Amino acid sequence: MKSSSFWLTSKKLILVAHRGGDGAGTGKENTLIAFKTAQKAGYEYGETDVVLTADGQVIAIHGTRNKIDSLFKKGRTPRSLLQKMTLAEIRNKIKIDGETVPLLEELLKAQPKMKFFIDAKTDEVVEPLAKVLKDLKAVNRVCVDTFSYPRLQRLIKCLGPLEPATCVNIGRSARIKNKNLDLLKQGKLKVDGVHLHHSLVSKQMIDLLHSKGIKVLVWTCNSPLSIMNAAKSGADGIISDRLELLDQVLAR
Repeated sequence: MKSSSFWLTSKKLILVAHRGGDGAGTGKENTLIAFKTAQKAGYEYGETDVVLTADGQVIAIHGTRNKIDSLFKKGRTPRSLLQKMTLAEIRNKIKIDGETVPLLEELLKAQPKMKFFIDAKTDEVVEPLAKVLKDLKAVNRVCVDTFSYPRLQRLIKCLGPLEPATCVNIGRSARIKNKNLDLLKQGKLKVDGVHLHHSLVSKQMIDLLHSKGIKVLVWTCNSPLSIMNAAKSGADGIISDRLELLDQVLAR
């Protein structure tokens, strides 16, 4: 793990606009206007997911594994389908509350002062994502993360000596079944931080992670209870869609 300029040097909570947050509207996640609005509201950090198109473009979009989701439902197109579509086809068929699906490159260029957590959603996006980050010289202002630790290791290898900040996601699965949590307990998880689902948050869990030198960012905190629990339990950061609510609860 590397001490990266990505992380705040103060002890302030890292507040993260999840997919840009809802400042520009609840349906505009992962759009340029969402991140622009978050930055104007004082957010230094954003989070986005990336997928590779059929013509090799890295797009900022969530997608889903659910094959029955509507093609036109707020960008929730199955990732398996997104990967079979070209950028032009995606932009022609998918609008996110009227907004165009952006390239990651466009997002990084549009928000040069913002830092990003970037979730590589598929194996196919790993090498192209590394290339975009290298070409834009953006490695120092991103943290690469994923649910798959082997995928993260591949991404780190692709970036080589640039040594990005790194996180893995620990999700809603029962703790004893969660692969990343098992790797953590075995001392095999070599990352700067974890994104811990809010349902798993406790002071004991966060203390355990901190004892291993790992930062803890809690996702996705969209209720007053989850926001306060994360803060009181000692989290290093909170990831939320509901930016105004986050500000209100933390009296920011």
